[in-house]
Order: sequence, then structure tokens, then C-alpha cells
Amino acid sequence: FFSNTSHFQIQSLKDFFKLQWEKREGLQEALRIGFPSILSQALIGLHIMAVTWLALPFGFEAVEALGIGARLDTLAVFPALSVMAAVVSLCGQNAGAKNWDRVHESIKRGLITIFVFLGALGLIVFFSKSFLIGLFKPSPEAIPLLTTYLSVLSLAYPLVGLGIVSSGAFQGLGKGWPYLILGSLRLLVLSFPLGFI
Repeated sequence: FFSNTSHFQIQSLKDFFKLQWEKREGLQEALRIGFPSILSQALIGLHIMAVTWLALPFGFEAVEALGIGARLDTLAVFPALSVMAAVVSLCGQNAGAKNWDRVHESIKRGLITIFVFLGALGLIVFFSKSFLIGLFKPSPEAIPLLTTYLSVLSLAYPLVGLGIVSSGAFQGLGKGWPYLILGSLRLLVLSFPLGFI
């Protein structure tokens, strides 16, 4: 009984993972669009590792401030991820229908919406940074570093939002490679080298 059951399960798993369709253009198209997005997400992780490595020589307090600041930044970009998801869908649907006016309008509204929203959120973080820092109970040595971090980066939230929503527009249009190239240049040519200054 058990040998028959296990044979059936293995046979079912083999069938499950076998690609049954004759034309595989759908898979190729998904990889063409999705692979650059996967690499873009991996670059974000590498960027965080690089920035943390750059902070290490400044001591534990710098790494602590960076970690707390990154947590607040992550919460701040959630609205941008939501708008990005909408822009991906709207751009993809309307590009497929060749309705370029609606594609343009979707991108424009997504960018304006996130710029205004994250601009307001950045101002809230900027003016309430002392309260927000207190929620994390950092070491006294990390507080000035974290204050500087939030003073600078909270005002950049709208720009981060524009980048996230733009990536959604590229993905929705099936153009993942241009965004990956731009993101790579931003991280490798601007962000990382400027970290040494």
C-alpha cells in the first residue's frame, strides 16, 4: 500500500512540475519582464549591505542609527508600493489595449499622488523625529546620528516614492531592463561612491 501511494505522489509531483503547454512564449515573456525586477530587488539588499558596511567604521551607534532609520524608511515607503501596484496594473492593461493616453494619465496621477503623499509624510517625520526616535529607545550616542539621518532622508521621501512608482510604470509597460540599468547606475555610480565622502 505505502509503496503504491509514494509512487503515486512522486508521479504526481513529476507531472506537476512538467511544463505541459506547447508554446512557451508566456513563460519567456514573464521571465523577460520579471527577471530585471528580481535583480532590482536584489540590488536593494546589496545596497543595504554596502551602506551598513560603510557605517561600521563609525561604530555601533552609527549602525544602530542606520537600522532604526531604515525601519522608519520602510514604513514610509509602503504607500509608494501600493501606488506602484496600481500603476503596474493600469499601465499593463492599457498598454495591452494600446490606450496610450490612459497609460500616460495613470503614470502622471501615480507620480503626483505619491509625491504629494510622501512629501506630507516626510514633513511629519521631519517635525516629529524626536518623538519617533524615542519610540525605539536608542542609545544616547545614536540619537544625534539618527536625528541627522531623519532630517535628511525624511525630506527625500517624495523622491524615493517617484522612483518606486516609476519602476511600476516600467514593469507595467514590460520594460524591466531600463529600470534595472537606471537603478544600478544610481546605486553603483552615485549612492555607494558618495557614501565614502
